[in-house]
Formats: sequence, structure tokens, C-alpha cells
Amino acid sequence: GGMLWYPTLQLLNRVIDEKNVVGFDVVELCPIPGNIASDFMAAKLVFKLLGRIFKKNGWIGEEG
Repeated sequence: GGMLWYPTLQLLNRVIDEKNVVGFDVVELCPIPGNIASDFMAAKLVFKLLGRIFKKNGWIGEEG
């Protein structure tokens, strides 16, 4: 079980936009042995959240 990708991303983006996020953890990753999809999804989530936080704080531009 768990949350779906787009609703989760929308929720986290809203939190980032409305609050001062200073850190986050991605926990409870329990991939199926031999299936790397969970690993890539966790990495993609971290990448998207960091990008949103960096843009909000002006640490990177729109092209970055």
C-alpha cells in the first residue's frame, strides 16, 4: 500500500510552497528483490523535492 505518485507530489509541493522546509527523509522503502523500480521512484521523489526547494529559495534558476 501507500500513496499514489501524483497526489503525493501535489501534497509535498504544497507543503514546500507554503512552509519553510529545512530537511526531509525518505523512509520505509521496501523494494521487491530484483526489482529496481522502487529505488528509482524514491530517487526521483528526492530529486523533485530538492529541485522545488532550491527553486523556491532562489538557489537555482528556472533552467537549472
